[in-house]
Amino acid sequence: MTKKYTIEMADLDDIRAIARLQLRSEWAHAQRRNQIIDVNVNEPQGTVLTMRGAHVYDYMTKNAARSLDMFAGFKAVSGDNIAGCVFTVEPEGVNFIDHTLKPVAIEGLNVDPDYWRQGIATSLLHRAMNHAAQQGFDHTILQVADDNHEARVLYEREGFTLIENMWETYCGPKGAITAVTYERSLN
Repeated sequence: MTKKYTIEMADLDDIRAIARLQLRSEWAHAQRRNQIIDVNVNEPQGTVLTMRGAHVYDYMTKNAARSLDMFAGFKAVSGDNIAGCVFTVEPEGVNFIDHTLKPVAIEGLNVDPDYWRQGIATSLLHRAMNHAAQQGFDHTILQVADDNHEARVLYEREGFTLIENMWETYCGPKGAITAVTYERSLN
């Protein structure tokens, strides 16, 4: 299969497109879990898109200000579209990690459903890990919904291991979603 996308640094000009793809990806996954129904995942718009855009802006500027050497955003670009994104950020609440390690968290790995199964998530994950290693980080953590089997297979295939007894519960549209935590050395 010929790769039809490039991986580039994301910036604040990408906020609306990143917000749109995050919503489309999250809604598609939620529908697969029967968490939501009657949502037009094809085109988020109006207030919900504006609110997500504000959230993405706040997320990007807050993390960049907190730790500029640790924060980076990457996007997969296909034609005129942003097909995926991922961020590296300072881990919060990582008291379970050996403090002699220099950890970085990988967050917000999303691929627009129109671009699923094209290797974009793998490419974004590699780019984020390579960037973190180049910045001197030697360990990474990430969280994923426990029932997101495709993502868990990807992370395990890429050498991530599940941290036993390290999980969080988030409120989803129709109930609790449990997220599990994975880790991996960058060396």
